Amino acid sequence: MNCHTSRRRFLQFRLRTLLWLVSVVAVGCGIWQYWEQTYEMRWLDWVTRTHLTPNSEEALVWKALVWNRDAWKSGLIDSMQGKAEYTLHRNERFYRHRTSEHATYWQAYRRRLCWSGGFHDKANRFHYVYLFDSRPRQFGSSAIMCIVTDSEGQLETWDEIAEAPFGFVSASLQEGDPARLDVVVPLMRYQYRITPDEISQIGASLRVEDMPPAAVRFGDPDAGNVNTIWLPTSSSPP
Repeated sequence: MNCHTSRRRFLQFRLRTLLWLVSVVAVGCGIWQYWEQTYEMRWLDWVTRTHLTPNSEEALVWKALVWNRDAWKSGLIDSMQGKAEYTLHRNERFYRHRTSEHATYWQAYRRRLCWSGGFHDKANRFHYVYLFDSRPRQFGSSAIMCIVTDSEGQLETWDEIAEAPFGFVSASLQEGDPARLDVVVPLMRYQYRITPDEISQIGASLRVEDMPPAAVRFGDPDAGNVNTIWLPTSSSPP
């Protein structure tokens, strides 16, 4: 009677061992993917903590938005921190290895909080409204950014509103159903309807008091016969 002894083949595993190996590889891939996907979030979180005044209103707004995926997907974060760096360095090797130089660049070109307020909705829930200035106007839009959050600081809606190539002057928020936001910039005044779900413009007007004196000249300059008519404004002619 012949006895045949079975020998374990190379790379032959038990089912339990195989499942254990698959689980280890899956968990490792998941951790690596999370690390890659949150790289920009972690970097921006470090920058805001080191370059903004701790516990300031602006720092708290950034802190709430950094880890908000909707803020990234909607383009809010890219618009707030300036598109120049992402346009110039996208797909380059050192883009994945940011240095203090990148942080300085971010500090110089990011939008800055210029006004904040709040209102109550129909259900008497409080909502915050933040306005950020139009930087960097040379790389992107010159419009002021309006952000609406709930009382916990979670993003509800945002939009780019008043065109402000010359900066921001003032703003005011009136309670109502819905609330009304007035934004004043050089030469213009804008009115917006604010709700937790939408920001819509309801009007705009020219600020004549900001306009320089205008003049209409006619005649023959060569003959020295030139007449000037000053248009009526709040400013007197020089």
